[in-house]
Amino acid sequence: MPPPSLAQQKILLAQFVSLTGVSERQATRYLKSTGYKLNEAVDA
Repeated sequence: MPPPSLAQQKILLAQFVSLTGVSERQATRYLKSTGYKLNEAVDA
């Protein structure tokens, strides 16, 4: 499965920050580590 587009990455980043309250920097780290799989990143 190809990685999400830049626009999709920004949407996922905003969703992650909204759900978890972490900084964008931390959210980016979690999302990158899971291949931008939101559910896995939230559970991490």
